[in-house]
Amino acid sequence: MATINLGRIKPVFRGAYDVATAYVVDDIVTFNNQSFICILASTGNATTDTTYWSILAAKGGDVTQLTTHGDLIIRDASGVARLPAGTSGQILQTQGTSGDPQWADDGTETITTQGDLLYRDGSGIARLGAGSAGQVLVTGGASANPSWGTGTHINYTVISTATTAVSGGAYICNTTAAGFTLTLPNNPADNDHVLIIDGFGQFLTNNLTIGRAANAENIAGAASDLVADTNYAAFRLTYKFDVATSTNYGWLLT
Repeated sequence: MATINLGRIKPVFRGAYDVATAYVVDDIVTFNNQSFICILASTGNATTDTTYWSILAAKGGDVTQLTTHGDLIIRDASGVARLPAGTSGQILQTQGTSGDPQWADDGTETITTQGDLLYRDGSGIARLGAGSAGQVLVTGGASANPSWGTGTHINYTVISTATTAVSGGAYICNTTAAGFTLTLPNNPADNDHVLIIDGFGQFLTNNLTIGRAANAENIAGAASDLVADTNYAAFRLTYKFDVATSTNYGWLLT
């Protein structure tokens, strides 16, 4: 059977270059922090002789810019440069491709009290101290800082006997003992309202009557009192008067 000599099928590392050693194609040697591959059989030919040797890898330039613990190497407009160590706690801030990175304060604000919040003001991160119980956070949009404000809440009054409602009033009506009349406010203004709830589930047994005031404004489109006879009913009556057309809609279920 015929024998075919394939020769070397991979390079062979021969260590540091020796002028007295005979090298063959694909031998690899090192010299002066560089590596070379033999491209023509050679003995005594320096690795700088490109007839016999080709560079595989060359040592990069020495980093001489770093002088202090914490220094960084960056690329400025001219080449490799040193960014001196910043002050403790600073962060590295990029300037994109149009400027060198730099150290900057991180804008961290200390939260000192339970309930404090952090937000962004015109300069950076800022602290909003804990507000008072029951307050709500009010945004200032994109042009002002948030702040604590008064929340919207409803104060209900429990009633069980005939009562005249006030505009803006909220009533939990207890008809357990007997039905009674809740009279709407007299001379209401546009958008005045009254909230009514059957908090005890007794309207079906003992009805609540929503009475018209002396000015006899309509209720739900009718010129008569309104009878609430559904247990646990909850509804609002809003007075509507269209000034532009002088149209009086009376009290509407809303």
